[in-house]
Amino acid sequence: MIDLEAGITDPPTAPTGATCWICLEEGPDGGGEPLMRDCACRGQSAGYAHISCVVKYAQSRLDVCVTAWKECPLCAHGYQGRVALTLSNHFVAKTQSRGKNHPLRLDAIEYWAFCHILQDNEYGSAMSLFRQLVGIASSQRSQHKDLPMFCYGVGRFHEEKEEPSEALTWYEKATGCSGFTALEQSIKDKMENALRRVRSDLGLPNPTQIDIWRQRILNAEDEYHSFKCKQALAECLANDKQLSEALEVGKECVDYFERVSGPGHIMDTFSARATLSSIKRKKHSAEREEILRLQMAFLILAFIYFLSHSEDDEENGLDMNDPSATNVTLNGN
Repeated sequence: MIDLEAGITDPPTAPTGATCWICLEEGPDGGGEPLMRDCACRGQSAGYAHISCVVKYAQSRLDVCVTAWKECPLCAHGYQGRVALTLSNHFVAKTQSRGKNHPLRLDAIEYWAFCHILQDNEYGSAMSLFRQLVGIASSQRSQHKDLPMFCYGVGRFHEEKEEPSEALTWYEKATGCSGFTALEQSIKDKMENALRRVRSDLGLPNPTQIDIWRQRILNAEDEYHSFKCKQALAECLANDKQLSEALEVGKECVDYFERVSGPGHIMDTFSARATLSSIKRKKHSAEREEILRLQMAFLILAFIYFLSHSEDDEENGLDMNDPSATNVTLNGN
């Protein structure tokens, strides 16, 4: 993924003797295009390529995998700076013939917009594109998987323009989409950090994870995604030691997934059962701790009671080590 903090910079000049890893030609190509590299490849020659060669390579894999437009296949790191910007322009051009709602077309426009977030003079057009993407993704019968990223992109633009209230609205939309739960953890962390950042800038308290998952349940596009969010809520409740509610929600999730996905479904039913088992273990452990706490409290009270009565007996001149005194005391004589 492109680094939104890096800014647009020119890639380093290729050293003498470097060759394109695709065409294996040394130096500039026939059109004078230099070798470029702006990824995580290291060394004197690794990773250098002509942009035209990368475009041809990515085009050949367009219907198989779009990562060739975004990541170097040698180091599996996202292209940065000028290389990313140039490739994003070609990516959009190569998908021009696809329908406006085609996933590849949406992916290309999203990538182009994220690349151009780094240039203030492209702010207006990039913002317009992101709003179009949000509109297209929201209008589909089932929310588009990239809707959280589209909303995050709009929020990011507003934050760059020092418009925190607008940024907050879009970040909340991004983290509230049902597709948010399917994102990679690093991307989810970035979005949640952005949300916390603008809330702090506006002097607003940050919601807890429990509050966030409750909101996502309300925003879920269908019952299935609602119960996926409920499963995550149950885990958060258990971690917060709200075990009775966690157990109730966990049981609801197991019942639902057993009925809808089937008792043997690994990703849904087994996962829900594992969550419920974990909650039950935590509740059992908490109950044992409570019993031990009560036993300890009883022993302390018994010890205090014994000490207080021993002091009373000493004041009355009774020797508790004398069996006869003990018998007298016990017999009440």
